[in-house]
Amino acid sequence: MMMTRKIFMMIMMLILFITFNEVNGQTNDHRWDNLENIINSGIAEKAFPGAVLLVANKDGPIYSKAFGKFTYNDDEQRVMNTNTTKFDMASVTKVISTTSAVALLYQKDLISLHDSVVKYFPEFGVNGKSGITIENLLLHNSGLAPDPNPTYNTVEFNCSATEIYHPPQVFTCSNKIFNSWLNEKLAHNIGEKYVYSDLSMISLMYIIGQIVKKNMNLLQISNDDLRSDCVSQIGLNAPGHETCYFEAFVRKHVLEQLGMSNSGYIPNRYDVNIPPAWLDEVYHHDLIQGYVSDENCYAQGGISGHAGIFSTLPDVYNFMDELMFRRRENFIDSTTFSLFTSVKNTQQSSRALGWDTNAEGNGSCGSLSKKTFLHLGFSGTQVCGDPERNLFTIFLTNRVYPDKNVNKIGKYRNQVNSEVQAVYDKYYASDNSTGVIIAIVVILAIGLLCGVGVTIAGLYYKLRLEKRNEYAGLLK
Repeated sequence: MMMTRKIFMMIMMLILFITFNEVNGQTNDHRWDNLENIINSGIAEKAFPGAVLLVANKDGPIYSKAFGKFTYNDDEQRVMNTNTTKFDMASVTKVISTTSAVALLYQKDLISLHDSVVKYFPEFGVNGKSGITIENLLLHNSGLAPDPNPTYNTVEFNCSATEIYHPPQVFTCSNKIFNSWLNEKLAHNIGEKYVYSDLSMISLMYIIGQIVKKNMNLLQISNDDLRSDCVSQIGLNAPGHETCYFEAFVRKHVLEQLGMSNSGYIPNRYDVNIPPAWLDEVYHHDLIQGYVSDENCYAQGGISGHAGIFSTLPDVYNFMDELMFRRRENFIDSTTFSLFTSVKNTQQSSRALGWDTNAEGNGSCGSLSKKTFLHLGFSGTQVCGDPERNLFTIFLTNRVYPDKNVNKIGKYRNQVNSEVQAVYDKYYASDNSTGVIIAIVVILAIGLLCGVGVTIAGLYYKLRLEKRNEYAGLLK
């Protein structure tokens, strides 16, 4: 009888090991080869000099790799991309910072999607703008133009700090920028059409900042949390001071809350982990590296609602993982998450609230589901979250090097995500493991009858724990 139990145990352990590896996609060591070929082709075609990619599900990262270098030069001293590479997130800032901040304030009943901007800034109502709501701003159908007019970095805007040959990154233009924002004109009727607008996110930054200032005790923000350079250069009660409160809220309630310790506005300009952007011969008269590439954000001092965040692959993983799987109690809940990531009006656009989606006609995340929420960044960044698969991808590049006008990355974004979908559905999707799980249940049931079920269950738990540790190791 003892020998029979030992033989049975060995057979069951073997079956369990095989089925576990089948569930976790370990039967083919080359399953990601085609994906890597796609990215390497993008580097060869000079769509981007390098990239980092992460694929994850509810169990953690299942694939992560860094490709290429910071530049295309033949110099052997070129810096390799790693998981510590800190990317200019460009417009992905809109969702990490601004949209997340609105969602958090919405949960606390401190803001309504139906609030008009003039509730917070009555002076904004000039030039027909009084009907613009928070929802309009998030959906990019506010009627505002894509960019400020004139843009903040130009001679026409007439701010002395921006007219210097190598302009400093300071907040001294903030008063003038705020007053210019109040007097912006409509480019279209409110709600009439979708027009992707940085001005919408700049508007939300000011609104968030004002709400935070009025609710500092409730939101556990003090004046000590404000950046000293922001406060000293703008002034605590001067036009545009809301910028300082906005940044403090994002830092405290998003970045620090999610353990995004290598993320934020205004990085160390000499951080060797930041890849270059483009050679700017118009504004900076230099190769942009170590500071935000978006000209309007730079003129704002490096903090804005539409751009300015720098981040790393592990930090963006923390952000996407929390959004999708809600491992903390004090962040965006499932109801708010669903509201903000679901397409609002497919007749007008693929947009959700602050987020874009992979809805019909968009497809920036390849063949991931149409319910995938996403955002792109001009610098070459992208995040995609597929709620149908419980899967997300993070694809970060500095595609703007050395020329921001060369834009070949689009097809590679789609190909990367489509290949992820194909590999995931084949090796990782729960639908493919249903039969395996049933087999495991049967094995455990038989094992219990033979007195070894607990041992087999313990082995399965041990394998799962080891797999999670392996996933976590991908981010180190």
